Amino acid sequence: MKVGVKYCGGCNPRYDRVAEVYKLKEEFPDAAFVNASGNPDCDIVLVVCGCPAACADITGLQAKDEMFIIWQLADMERVREKLKTLCPNWRERRSEIGSESIGITKTEEAIAAEAAQAESLARADKAEAEEASRWFKMVMPLSGK
Repeated sequence: MKVGVKYCGGCNPRYDRVAEVYKLKEEFPDAAFVNASGNPDCDIVLVVCGCPAACADITGLQAKDEMFIIWQLADMERVREKLKTLCPNWRERRSEIGSESIGITKTEEAIAAEAAQAESLARADKAEAEEASRWFKMVMPLSGK
C-alpha cells in the first residue's frame, strides 16, 4: 500500500498539516508514505493544503484508487476511513506522554481539534470581513458610486 503525499506551499495554514500526516503514518504502519510527485504507482494520493484555497498544483499526480484534496481537519477523517478499508492492520492512535497513555482516543482528539479549528476559522472569517469592510469604505468613495 503506497500513499503519495504532496503539500501546498504553506502560506496560510489553518492547521498543522505535517502533524496530521504524521498521525496517519502512526495509525497505518503498513502503508508507505512517499512523495506523490513522480510516483505514478501510488494507491492513493493526498494533496495536503492548509486552507480553503487548496492551491497546490496537482499536475501530473496520479493515484491508482483515489486522490484526496485536503484543506481542513475534517478531510483527514475521510482519508482515515479510506485507509481503514485498504490497510487491514491499522491501529487506533492514542496520545501519549512518555510511556503512559493519557487516555485520549482518536475520536476525542478529533472533536477537540475540530472545535479548535472552528474557533480559528471563525476568528479568521471575522478578521477577513472587517478588512473587506474597511477596504470597501475606502474604495467606494473613490469610484464615485
